[in-house]
Amino acid sequence: MCTMYRGDIYSLSLRSLGGHRVTTSFLDIDFLRVERMIRECCVELGLRGKVQYACIYRSHEYFDDRFVFKVSVGDNAFALKVDYASPSTGRLQREYDTLIALNAYFDPKSKIAVPKPLYYSPSESFFAMAYVSGETATTAIRNSKRTKGKGQVFRRAGEWLNHLHRYQGSEEIKLWPNWMAEAINAAVGKQPVADPSDIGRMSDQLRIQLQSMTGRPGLKVFSHGDFHASNIILKKEVCFSFDFTEVTNKLAVYDIVDFLKSGIYWTEPTHEIDCSGVSKQCKALFLEGYRLPVDAEVLDLCIRGRLLIDWLSISEERYQKSAFQRDKFDRLQRSA
Repeated sequence: MCTMYRGDIYSLSLRSLGGHRVTTSFLDIDFLRVERMIRECCVELGLRGKVQYACIYRSHEYFDDRFVFKVSVGDNAFALKVDYASPSTGRLQREYDTLIALNAYFDPKSKIAVPKPLYYSPSESFFAMAYVSGETATTAIRNSKRTKGKGQVFRRAGEWLNHLHRYQGSEEIKLWPNWMAEAINAAVGKQPVADPSDIGRMSDQLRIQLQSMTGRPGLKVFSHGDFHASNIILKKEVCFSFDFTEVTNKLAVYDIVDFLKSGIYWTEPTHEIDCSGVSKQCKALFLEGYRLPVDAEVLDLCIRGRLLIDWLSISEERYQKSAFQRDKFDRLQRSA
């Protein structure tokens, strides 16, 4: 038996504690270390029975340090989140504290939730939380054949974020989006596959627009920090979000943009692409669920900036090696 890692090209076999690997793994994971973590969690959670586990996430950027495992113990399951560098960074402690706070904040009878935190290890390198099965918003958007189904994904994501952004109230601050220009310069320096003439034209246009919007007021709120569609799981009755390692207080618009970028996968020809680069309908449905005030011009500018950065971040090497990156590049270029 094996489970695929986020749709990528390698897999990790399920393994019983004390037994042997079913097939040879392509991953250089320290299984004994992981199994010690699982045993610690099982003891603390009072779980007994046959144990199996599978890697369901491995960081591309922090390949040797950050993992998530699904652990099955009899009829029970939990998610084990690992970060070997966390004892020095406090990264997992902050996330675990956030899960505790948001579990207390969200109404248990509502359709908005986060995974329940179960156990935080004194080693500070891992914690356990309830395992949430279901379809990610990314999968739902890309695979749904029905416009109504995709629309529900955007509306429910907006509703979830509406609750989060009300968690600690808000204050008005000014927009200083120069970081986008810096990110564009950095991406251009890494040899993107995009045509140089297109890069120059689009980058120059965005820089002018950034200058015109600098200083515009916006709401600063408690923000997710990484609110992309793959960090949302949709169940029939409840919308879950997870991965709170980047939580911070910042302009609300940036969380909104993180999700609305997935609007490039709303491909029905009847849905017009507006000046932001995503469809009018997906944006309208998200804001219908969100309900907090949003400056439409600032939102459109920030979406364009993020789409341009993503487009420029696809290098020739990534483009040639991955059909997914080629499709993403084409969609981003059509949105430009």
